[in-house]
Amino acid sequence: MKNLVNTYQLRSGKKKPFNGFFFGLGWGVLEAIVRYINKGISVSAYPILIHIITAMILCYFIKKKKPVLGLLAAIIIHTGYNFFLIEI
Repeated sequence: MKNLVNTYQLRSGKKKPFNGFFFGLGWGVLEAIVRYINKGISVSAYPILIHIITAMILCYFIKKKKPVLGLLAAIIIHTGYNFFLIEI
């Protein structure tokens, strides 16, 4: 996982602080497209935003060499968001 995060940094020769942003944006958009194709449900910007936030948190903790803590934090935040949606 660490190599995946650093791939973008190695190619450009510079450290890019927005790796998590782009990973989250890509994953959120991909999930929205799949959900639309499978169920015909259009998705607002909030699910994409939650993926961006959790991916940035995960990348931050990977950079601090605590990937398990970052993964747990991302899972807790994403699960809390999902339960919030169920209650609405």
